[in-house]
Amino acid sequence: MNNPSAIVMAVVPTSAHKRPNLGEVTTSGGDVFRFYGLAERFFPSCDEDRWALYQPGRPCDMFRPEAALLQWLYLAALKRSTVTPPPRDVDMSTLDDVHLNELARRWQLQAKLKAWHDDANAMGYGEQQHNLSVNAGTPSQAKSTAQGEAARARLLARLPKAR
Repeated sequence: MNNPSAIVMAVVPTSAHKRPNLGEVTTSGGDVFRFYGLAERFFPSCDEDRWALYQPGRPCDMFRPEAALLQWLYLAALKRSTVTPPPRDVDMSTLDDVHLNELARRWQLQAKLKAWHDDANAMGYGEQQHNLSVNAGTPSQAKSTAQGEAARARLLARLPKAR
């Protein structure tokens, strides 16, 4: 709350009958709202869906992190999308694996989720990867690798210590 983002991303349902205005809107205060269209199948269609997809107790509808991650992966994979894939150093321990996999099956995103997760593991993120061998390569690759190692170190620092 003490460092709010100046960019707000919102997804709105689209279908053959619903064509909302999409794109970027900048407020007079300089905040940016980005509106992305997402197929109606990603939104709740009944009260049970609302519980499964939205965070309870919020003043407005806000997707659970599991649903938001899968929606992000979907948007990033679209051919003309400007959305970049989620970062690979996400702390997956805060997500409900059962719920995540259930939603991935429901939305047929298991392959995208697995590919993203496997890529993160290959880069050395996660609990299992503690030995990351680095080949310096080009200066931009070295910078990217250094940033990745720093992110990995931050992630591992947050994990509970093994006894």
